[in-house]
Amino acid sequence: FEPADVKAYKLAPFSVCYIDVGQGDCSLIQCGGEYMLIDSGEDEYYHVLNSYIDLFGVDSFKYVIITHPHSDHMGGMNEVMENVVVRNIIMPDIDNDTKEYELLTAAIEEKNTPVHRPFPGDVYLFGDAYFTILAPMSDTYEDMNNYSIVLKFDYMDTSFLFTGDCQIQSEEEMLQGGYNLDSDVLKVSHHGSSTSSTSSFINRVSPIIGIIQAGAGNSYGHPHRDVLDTLEENGVSYYCTADCGSIIIISDGHELILMREKVFY
Repeated sequence: FEPADVKAYKLAPFSVCYIDVGQGDCSLIQCGGEYMLIDSGEDEYYHVLNSYIDLFGVDSFKYVIITHPHSDHMGGMNEVMENVVVRNIIMPDIDNDTKEYELLTAAIEEKNTPVHRPFPGDVYLFGDAYFTILAPMSDTYEDMNNYSIVLKFDYMDTSFLFTGDCQIQSEEEMLQGGYNLDSDVLKVSHHGSSTSSTSSFINRVSPIIGIIQAGAGNSYGHPHRDVLDTLEENGVSYYCTADCGSIIIISDGHELILMREKVFY
C-alpha cells in the first residue's frame, strides 16, 4: 500500500483502517463519506492516528466507540476530541481511576458530547451500512475487559466484527445469546491473548480474515501461539499490525480488498 492509494480508500463504498498504534487498538471506518472511530490507542500514538485523520480529510466523526476505559484503547481520545468534531460517543458505563480517563471525561464535559450506553441489540445506521451492539451483556463483570463493546458491521454482503478486549466470559454470553456472529473479518480480541478467542467462538464467527492489533516485541507475548493455532485450525488468514503496519480493508459490498502499509510512525 502506497500513500497514492489513499484515494482508493477514500472513494471506496466501505473501508476500515486498522491503524498500527503499537500495543493498542484503533480502527478508522468510512462509509458514504461518513467517518467513525473505534478506540484510539495510547496518547503517545496520537500522532499516528492524526496522520490518518489528516490524510483522509476527516473533519468529524459521526460516532466514536470507546470499547472500554483502558488507556491502550482510549488514551489518545481526549486529543481526538480536541482536534476533530465528535458528534456521538458510545462507551460502557464503567469508570477507571486513571489520568487518561479523567482527561476523557473532562473533554466530554467541555464539548458537551452526547454519550450513549451500549445495549445488546441496538442498531445504528452509518452511511449505507449499519452496526449492531452485541456486548457487553452484563454490568457486573470482575474484569474490565469484559465490559468491552462488541459490535458487528454489516455492509451489503460483507461483515466485520470488532471485539475490543472481550474475554471468554463475554464470548460465551454472546454464543448463548443466539446472535448471528458470522463475519467476514474479525478484529481478534485482546491483541491475540489466550484470555479470548476460544475455538467455539472463532468457529461461530467463521471469519475469512483475522486482524490482530499488537505491538512488535510486546512484553505480553501477544499474539499467543494457541490463538494463532485456533485461527489456523479454523481456516482464518490472519494479519498482525506488529508485522504488517496498518491494515486497510475495502469492501464493495460483495468482495474485500486487503492492503498493508508502513507509512506513518
